[in-house]
Amino acid sequence: MVITIFLYAAISIPVAWLDKLTKPTFDAFSGLYVLFSVITLALMALLNIYIPFCMKLEPDVAKEMGSFSVSDETERRHKIGTKMSVFGPILSWSASILVLIIGIILSKTLELERQQSAGLIMTTVAGFVTLIGSAVAYFGLPTLVARDLPVGKSWWSIAFSSVFGLVKDLWKNKTAALLLVGYTAYTDTTFAQSTVLSQLFILTVKPDIVEFSLYSLSFNAMCIIFSLIWFWIRPRINIRLRSWMIFGYLVNLIPALWGSIGISENVGIGFKSRWEFYVALLFTTVANSIVNPVFRVVFSEVIPPKREVQWFGMQLIISCATTWVPYVVLAPFQQATNNLRYPLLMCFVFFSVPLAIEIWHLVAGSKGPTNDTDSSNDGSEKDDVVNNESKGRSETVVLEKASSGV
Repeated sequence: MVITIFLYAAISIPVAWLDKLTKPTFDAFSGLYVLFSVITLALMALLNIYIPFCMKLEPDVAKEMGSFSVSDETERRHKIGTKMSVFGPILSWSASILVLIIGIILSKTLELERQQSAGLIMTTVAGFVTLIGSAVAYFGLPTLVARDLPVGKSWWSIAFSSVFGLVKDLWKNKTAALLLVGYTAYTDTTFAQSTVLSQLFILTVKPDIVEFSLYSLSFNAMCIIFSLIWFWIRPRINIRLRSWMIFGYLVNLIPALWGSIGISENVGIGFKSRWEFYVALLFTTVANSIVNPVFRVVFSEVIPPKREVQWFGMQLIISCATTWVPYVVLAPFQQATNNLRYPLLMCFVFFSVPLAIEIWHLVAGSKGPTNDTDSSNDGSEKDDVVNNESKGRSETVVLEKASSGV
């Protein structure tokens, strides 16, 4: 984890000196972008593993660490998971807002020829700050218990066998598989829709650097506000987490549907005015503030101990392997029609997939258990006791199964 944070910072430091409009500068940015993307994905997987780890702490251990102390074990885990899933991204969004504000100030105070470099300067400064933060993280992060590596196997064979093992586990656990498929469709289509809306915003509004920075700042600010609102509301409304996910998926359909209406030239709405883009941000951030933390908590429930990295890593692998699908589908519509609102119609179709999956799960769950992880409707849990051999001695590991109370 610390090494990943260190690398994350190191590749940001040289950016301020890449301010020349030359081919070598472009090549350098392309290389740094690839490294940045790879390290970001690795860091996301590593950060997510702390959620199931803390959720599955024994109640007395959790109490000693200052976590929630409630009688209901399921609710205790959900509170820990939602707290980590909400406040972790809030810190990231807050830092992004700070960087954007400083970038806006720099763009207004620097000379005209240096205004384009405001973001580059801030990236370098953020790199130095993160570099210092990596040392702090070393002393602050808890130590996670990992699985013992198989003896006599290469790293490559371990990697491939782990992937095939995860695929087999998902095939047996239909609830986890459908949850993963639905969320992957949501994240992939969200990336595609954000690209389309950004292009529409630039073509329609024609913003300068300051307005585009404010547009990005609005997204981060709304994410913070709605995440805090949802975190406060969730315990006070007695509905299941996956019902919250259905609500998030429903809200997320609105921007795509709104943009599809604008396909007609005779209609005055559909991302043809500045205010519509900010309203779309509102709906997008509401959905984002609900779906992402709920998925992390629900997905954490089905992860066996010591396999957190593998399962969240699988989620990222599937997402990376399928991110290109919406773009390949949307590109012909845009090319043939020369209208950026047509791809939003396809986004609406893709966004309907996770919604349909969650509604099916809700209906199937009301009729009875859907698989071995949904063994009851009263929130009770079952434990499978598995005897493992570790370093020549037998030890017992309890694998907690997810309850249908999720």
